[in-house]
Amino acid sequence: GRLRTDDLYSYVEQSLSVRDILIMNLVSSDDSTKQLFDKYVDLYSY
Repeated sequence: GRLRTDDLYSYVEQSLSVRDILIMNLVSSDDSTKQLFDKYVDLYSY
């Protein structure tokens, strides 16, 4: 069956957020980057 556009959008949002979290966890070794990332998560988490 074909994906509905809503399902596709939600899948893309989830995969993007997971990818961003993984990347930020890999590159954020210093505290300032982690604090910035926490603000980013608070802003875009539902």
